[in-house]
Amino acid sequence: MTRILLVAALLPALAHAGAEENLKQKLAKLKQFQAGFSQQVFDDQGNLIQEGRGRLAVSAPDRFRWQLTAPEESLVVADGNAVWVYDPLMEAVSIYRQDDAIAQTPLTILTRTDAEAWDQYRFSEQGQCFTAEPKSEDSHVRMMSVCFDGERIASLAMVDSQAVRSEFALSGFTSEGVAMSEFRFTAPEGTEIDDQRGQ
Repeated sequence: MTRILLVAALLPALAHAGAEENLKQKLAKLKQFQAGFSQQVFDDQGNLIQEGRGRLAVSAPDRFRWQLTAPEESLVVADGNAVWVYDPLMEAVSIYRQDDAIAQTPLTILTRTDAEAWDQYRFSEQGQCFTAEPKSEDSHVRMMSVCFDGERIASLAMVDSQAVRSEFALSGFTSEGVAMSEFRFTAPEGTEIDDQRGQ
């Protein structure tokens, strides 16, 4: 009886470990990729409040580009050391230490393979979809899911601390030909720069 109870107690932990390992194996085949995306944002009651589109590019480890082109333009670039958050309308860019910025989102796992990053999340798996939930209650994101179609990523979804859900359907997915210039940012002349990295 004790052995049965012990096995029952261990099953959830084993399931999380299996999901984490399976997701790692899938992402290991995607050292780099890029895709377009269409976005839908829902409030905590499930009402559609915004639609958008853009493109993303990833190169492991630590390089990431997220560009929203509609309804308004914005750009986030992680170059391996810093994260640049650019608002063309406001002609302003904020710069953060990459370790500080990526610790706040499960998107970290798309670009990093180190145990420190992955240990911050609990994982589950259902079919071709994987869910990552932060262990810390201080995270700005409650949950992220990534769903696959074969070896390509088909969709992403995130729920923030206000229960707002953002869903991203990917299109034109390719794991070839991502230029390193995608992960460099140079502020246009006249841009207001807010450097939060400290010295």
